[in-house]
Amino acid sequence: DANSVQAVQSAVRAGLGISVLPVSAVLEDMAIIDDLPKLPNTSVVSYLDPNLSHPYAERFIQLLIACINRAR
Repeated sequence: DANSVQAVQSAVRAGLGISVLPVSAVLEDMAIIDDLPKLPNTSVVSYLDPNLSHPYAERFIQLLIACINRAR
């Protein structure tokens, strides 16, 4: 079973269409198209259940926040 990023990469490689991917998911043999219309803003939402919280989940959320802030 392929994860969703791998499935999208496979579809793009097979010539089935184009996709929006993070730069880290663009493979060497894929072309980057720079002249498309700008994408709309999006939201990222996370929720940590205080009774089930795990330190890795908290660290992951902090990483997401840092990446979003760098991209601004």
